[in-house]
Amino acid sequence: MSFGDLAAVDHEAEVGLGMTISKKEWSAIEEKIEESIEAASEALSSKAVASLRKEIDAFRPHGWRRWLFLLRELGILGVNATVFVALLALAASQFYFANSRLAKEAGFESDTSNALSQIKLRLDSIDKQSSRTSAYVKSLNDKDILRTVGLPQTQFEKNLGALSGQLRSAVSLQDVPQLGTLRMISAKLDKAPTRLPDYWPALGALATAYSTSGKDEYVLAAMMNLPDCPRTQPQGRAGSDGYIHNKSVDCAWVLDGAIYRHMVFENLVIKSRGAGFILQDVRFINCIFVFELPSAPSDPSRRLTKEILANADQKTFTISSLGEPSPAPS
Repeated sequence: MSFGDLAAVDHEAEVGLGMTISKKEWSAIEEKIEESIEAASEALSSKAVASLRKEIDAFRPHGWRRWLFLLRELGILGVNATVFVALLALAASQFYFANSRLAKEAGFESDTSNALSQIKLRLDSIDKQSSRTSAYVKSLNDKDILRTVGLPQTQFEKNLGALSGQLRSAVSLQDVPQLGTLRMISAKLDKAPTRLPDYWPALGALATAYSTSGKDEYVLAAMMNLPDCPRTQPQGRAGSDGYIHNKSVDCAWVLDGAIYRHMVFENLVIKSRGAGFILQDVRFINCIFVFELPSAPSDPSRRLTKEILANADQKTFTISSLGEPSPAPS
């Protein structure tokens, strides 16, 4: 019920009592009542706030506890600040380390590049000197060979030992004489008696020179330095031509003491030091023959050396039977 309703009820009561209250008076009464209510509310509110403040204040630290509380609250900020500063210091140190390392690597790279350039210059100089020396040695060896070939037959036969060394030196230098010079040597050796102590060594050196003529110098250098193959018979099935094709190019095949039948040796290095061997139906195709014959080689070594020189221009020949004959079938 509002003040207006109360006023109406009171007005009726007053009218019934014979008392009259005007509207202005009722308005003033209502204002007084509202003011009283507001004052009471403010008083209650003030007391409640004061009571709450007192209760809250009891939870707050006082005295030295207040400073400890403050330090505890601010400590987190301090830790955060310390961590941030530490991270900045770590980042700065890593940045400095990275730049320092890059600078050192750049300096090392520059020094290494300069050193390699100097080494390259020295190597180029050594290579040029070596080339000049090799060319000089080759020219001397060529002159020596030509001088020996130009000797009269009697003097030529006395210098067969020197000729043998000159031809082997030419092969090792990858500077084999021209075919015309080799043919002149072959013609003079044909006139020389085979009983001379240096005849067969010179003939073996000539066969080696003939077989290396026209070879690429790098290929020749590699092939002349191959190790000897193991003393085993090449394995494999015969092809359509009935031959076993030997393709072991990583070693040099030594004929001495070996027995080869129905074989094809192609683009291989074949060695002999003058001992005996047996060849039955063996074909040689574009092979290099390294023959280091003694003064008195075996008959198969002599015959094969002659066969090599007889087929020097063709580079391909077949030996039907050389050495002991094959046993008759039972």
